[in-house]
Amino acid sequence: MLPGTGGTQRLARLGSFAIDLQSGELSGSREFFALMGFDAEHAGGKVDPEILLARVHDEDRAGVRETVEECVRTGHAARLDHRVVASERIRVMHTQVQVLRGDDGRAIQLEGTLQ
Repeated sequence: MLPGTGGTQRLARLGSFAIDLQSGELSGSREFFALMGFDAEHAGGKVDPEILLARVHDEDRAGVRETVEECVRTGHAARLDHRVVASERIRVMHTQVQVLRGDDGRAIQLEGTLQ
């Protein structure tokens, strides 16, 4: 992360994340975890993506999963709006994702932003 991006992300209410598609591990910025309703102990850390998906509103969860899977399969970037349920509140979020591919052309990482 660039120096000072934490304050900038907080000001913009914009979080960033990456999912290693081989290990399944998700890492995210402090603001990403804050927007998803996690406390400071998760901030800037790593977590199983399924734990985060559980924070997506029940009615939006299948669509989010489908969009991410299609992005990985096709290599096309995607944008989607969905609701997050955290701290007894429902927030509407805008997420953008893109896939990074290795030298062999296989998808290796999904990266994105949440606002």
